[in-house]
Amino acid sequence: MSNIEKETVYAMANRLYWIFIESTHPSYLKDYIEPDPDNPEGTRNTERGTDLYYEIEDYLMNRLGVSYE
Repeated sequence: MSNIEKETVYAMANRLYWIFIESTHPSYLKDYIEPDPDNPEGTRNTERGTDLYYEIEDYLMNRLGVSYE
């Protein structure tokens, strides 16, 4: 059993995701994020971006022994 909380894993996954996004060549960013029509100054994940985030999160949860429950 891990002493790491889910919130810590979520924060780690989020940071790793944004490290990836910030280092991605601008011509590929549209594959992962897009303008958010509900927030004209913001962005949202594309389906591919969401899949990437959850892949990172699942990997961390499994490697660190953290349960979703």
